[in-house]
Amino acid sequence: MRIGVITALDREARVFARRARRFLGAHDLVVKVSGPGCDQAARAAKELLTAGCDALVSWGLAGGLNPDMVPAQLIVGSITILDTGEAFPTDEVLQGELINELSELEAVCGPLYTSLLPVATANEKSNLHDAHAADAVDMESAAIARAAQLGQAKFAAIRCIVDPAGFDLPPAAELAIGMDGRLRVGAMLSHLTRHPGEIYSLLKLAGWYRAALDKLDQTAHVLVH
Repeated sequence: MRIGVITALDREARVFARRARRFLGAHDLVVKVSGPGCDQAARAAKELLTAGCDALVSWGLAGGLNPDMVPAQLIVGSITILDTGEAFPTDEVLQGELINELSELEAVCGPLYTSLLPVATANEKSNLHDAHAADAVDMESAAIARAAQLGQAKFAAIRCIVDPAGFDLPPAAELAIGMDGRLRVGAMLSHLTRHPGEIYSLLKLAGWYRAALDKLDQTAHVLVH
């Protein structure tokens, strides 16, 4: 089987650098950076399916919706939900393999929500959790899952929490990522010179971001060999 892993951010994809290209020790692996959002993720998914991938994996960071989810918590998606009411289940066999392999990293299995827009405030997160009972939110998984379903391919999602449910993201954080998935340090620093009150929240977020990336690196070490 050939597995395509899709990440929104270049930094999320770097955890695969210099690693072997065998997923779960048995499957060919292709990694593609899509950029953030459903449209770009859908395009990347279609390209990987055209290239012969039999399964697609949504990989990367996520925001917490469930108050029990702490920064650096690893989640294997059980189902991916959209506001439209669409819900895309994870392939049960692939999900079981992932949970088994990632047990030492204390990965949990739970529902994901895909938002078309960034979810920044604690109030927004609380409302989404109440409405959908999802553990975490990202902006790509449902688009990848839909493409996999249409292409009759397997789907799975592996996400790691950065910001917990009760945390309001500072506006500077939204400016930090470009549509190509790369950091926009200049834009972020320019914003902070005008809004220095956001610096404390941003530093806290930066610590969680590093911890989540470290957990993704550990995850790649377990899964890719």
